[in-house]
Amino acid sequence: MTPTQIGMRDLRDGVLRTPLAFSLALRELQTRYSRTTLGPLWITLAQAVWIGGVAVVFSQVFHQEFKPFLYFLATGMPVWTYIATVMTEAPTVFVNSRGALEQFSAPWTVQVWKRLMVVSWIFAQHMMIWVVALLIVQPPITSYMLYALPGLAILFVTGWGAMLLLGVLGARYRDLQPALALSMNFMFVLTPVFWDPALLGEDRPIMTHFNPFYHFLEIVRGPLMSRPVAQESWTFCIVTMVLMVVLGCITFARSRRTLFNWL
Repeated sequence: MTPTQIGMRDLRDGVLRTPLAFSLALRELQTRYSRTTLGPLWITLAQAVWIGGVAVVFSQVFHQEFKPFLYFLATGMPVWTYIATVMTEAPTVFVNSRGALEQFSAPWTVQVWKRLMVVSWIFAQHMMIWVVALLIVQPPITSYMLYALPGLAILFVTGWGAMLLLGVLGARYRDLQPALALSMNFMFVLTPVFWDPALLGEDRPIMTHFNPFYHFLEIVRGPLMSRPVAQESWTFCIVTMVLMVVLGCITFARSRRTLFNWL
């Protein structure tokens, strides 16, 4: 069997072993927050406090009504946190799992599924903030909100492909993780997470049209706010999803045999 075939078999077996990855993800969360009262909910509580504080301050700075701005933040911030977490944790997904890779014979891609499920679990908790904001603000409920479901699916699949690709590259090039962490801090300011791009009018090409994170943010936030999402955002995200999955699978399959030597 060729090295590429070994990698492809690992990818296939990893999909079949997703129940194992789910169990490992739950165990990691339980271990990380053992002997605490709220467990992982502490992260969600911290983000809720941050959103409330920013809503109070920046609603006055931007001269916007408090409740609509609160809903804007509560809808976008959990999505951005998911994107940023995937980008910053992906390069270390294999490096931090070296002990598990040495001790267990499970497919290596189980570690990718496990990390993605941990991030997704925390994202689901953060969406509780959106539910609370929905009850407080009581915006119009429309059927267009259902478009957030395909947006979430695209976000999840793209995250898997990104973790696979960046996990291999991060094992080979250790500078990738701190570089991405630095970049995401900068992109947080550049991406309209806590400021509405409508404030810039039509003169916003860098912040929106040429910002990949904006498009992934908008395909979820837009529907949840009953705002139409531009066709360019859907097209960009779908094309990026396919590219990430293809590049991730090819990179992992070709590097599977030598990956352990980089850890």
